Amino acid sequence: MEYIDSQELKNMVSAGYIWLKNKSRVVDDLNVFPVPDGDTGTNMCFTLKSVVDELSKIEDIKKVTVGEISKIIAEGSLMGARGNSGVILSQFFYGLSCEMNSNEKISISKLADALHNGSVYAYRSVSDPVEGTILTVMREMSQTALKNKDTITNITLFFEKILIKGKEVLNETPDMLPVLKEAGVVDAGGCGFIFIIEGMIRCLKGKSLEEKEITERNIPLLINIWEKILNLSKKEAPEDVDLILQTKILRKGLKKRIKNIMGGISLSSINLPLLFVYKILRKFHFNNIGALTSIGRRMVEVWKEKPEERYCLGFILKGENLSKDILSDRLKDFGSSIIIAGTGNLLKVHIHTNRPEEIVKAVAMLGDVLKIKIDDMYEQQSKFLSDMKKDDKYNNKVGVIVVASGKGWKEVFKSSGTAYIIDGGKTMNPSVREILKALEKVDFFNIMLLPNDGNVLLSAKQAIKLTDKNVEIIPSRTLAEGISSLLSFNPEYSLEENKKQMEIVLDMVSTGMVAKATRPVKNGNFTVKRGDFVGLAKKEIIAMGNDCQTVALDMVKKIVKKDSSLITIYWGRDSNKVKAESLYQNLKNEFPDIEIQLYYGGQFYYYYIVSVE
Repeated sequence: MEYIDSQELKNMVSAGYIWLKNKSRVVDDLNVFPVPDGDTGTNMCFTLKSVVDELSKIEDIKKVTVGEISKIIAEGSLMGARGNSGVILSQFFYGLSCEMNSNEKISISKLADALHNGSVYAYRSVSDPVEGTILTVMREMSQTALKNKDTITNITLFFEKILIKGKEVLNETPDMLPVLKEAGVVDAGGCGFIFIIEGMIRCLKGKSLEEKEITERNIPLLINIWEKILNLSKKEAPEDVDLILQTKILRKGLKKRIKNIMGGISLSSINLPLLFVYKILRKFHFNNIGALTSIGRRMVEVWKEKPEERYCLGFILKGENLSKDILSDRLKDFGSSIIIAGTGNLLKVHIHTNRPEEIVKAVAMLGDVLKIKIDDMYEQQSKFLSDMKKDDKYNNKVGVIVVASGKGWKEVFKSSGTAYIIDGGKTMNPSVREILKALEKVDFFNIMLLPNDGNVLLSAKQAIKLTDKNVEIIPSRTLAEGISSLLSFNPEYSLEENKKQMEIVLDMVSTGMVAKATRPVKNGNFTVKRGDFVGLAKKEIIAMGNDCQTVALDMVKKIVKKDSSLITIYWGRDSNKVKAESLYQNLKNEFPDIEIQLYYGGQFYYYYIVSVE
């Protein structure tokens, strides 16, 4: 094929959009320049979607020339342009359309001229062009097109030639822009442009565009693991088995994330600087952790560094005889990353600034300011780096893991929707490894973890440092607190919403526990002999005596408040149903206006665990 007609051009642009959409998360993961906010692929997709939407309105494609199609592409991309790369892409399409003009179909020679013109317009749109970005990739690909326009007679071979050059240049972007090398990536916008061209080639070859859309975010997980490794590197205990185990687990997670990022590129000829780190990991040992952390420290700094300007401002300026030079001059002192696309009576403007409102007022004197969009890049960056949703194996739902001991308690937690129960054993003290195993086993990425014992809190905190899942600890210190908190859990809520709600409930629960003293002890005003029964609340003795039922009743009286509305009794292995029902009846007589419930807990050591809400 030597020419592209209007139908083919429409199909190619649509294919470029579909292929980019499949890979947009990959491009987002590379987005560190100019701001690490993870939206380059998304913005380029929105820009192309606007084009595809406009093209879909054409009723009879045979009656439309390539030149007319190119104008629709230029206008659609301008109106839908978002972000740095989106606006640059729209200006590239504008330059393309200026060269295609009114051609009914376009030859390879004319296409090469159009690509070159698109690159020139893209450069002109940026007030301070930076090499090592999408601009460089566009320019070098268009130069290759010019060099080969008279020697290649097949459109598909022509595009393949410029794609090869594009990949070569993309691989060189980390050497042109140091921040990319430090972050371990190639330029995001340039990679997005490569995907668009790759989609077009698939269309020309008649290849399928059906590929599973990538939804996984790897960079947030990668940075999260790096930070954990950096924290571990501060500990000077190479002989510590636990420390070595933690490091090995984190190294494995880091290796997996890097492999996923490199695999997501799916183009064998594109190499990320992360490959160097991956090779180090294959030979890693705890004793040479310093070599790893020196790389990781800078990578974390690059991804988490806040930009000088907080806001990304975008708008359309509509007026008569608008001048890009005059507008650029007015904007230069307001911020950076200034991009102005369009011409004549309609300009699309993008700028990073700390004074968005002032800019809008200033440019309003030149014409009508439309479609104003102000994004807080600090919030976008924070949201991007905290977005640790894994892959499609997991959904957005939240799962709950609890530590519990006793047959009755386990049944209660299970019936209340717990995803996994860690057996606390007699002492309610599972190891870090047991907790980690539970976290990795469940098919949830977002997890609420209820330790249900003060002694488990430390192990729980250690365990969540070793997983790349998104885990929140609800600091329940008793089984009673745990179940009350769990009952407020809503599977439709987010992790953050559930955490807030469940922690509120913790403060509303008072727990009392009755046990038999195994040794003499003095606690406050109480002198306890071995064999005495004691009532405990917040680890303090509040009741004691030689009769379990009396001590239990006395203890509950002391933790019930004027506004209490529910008392729940859980009897343990060392008590029995008859005695538990007797306590239940005594409490009903004592507190006739309070609802009282009785369950078998089966806990070790404690005859009764009582919650008051």
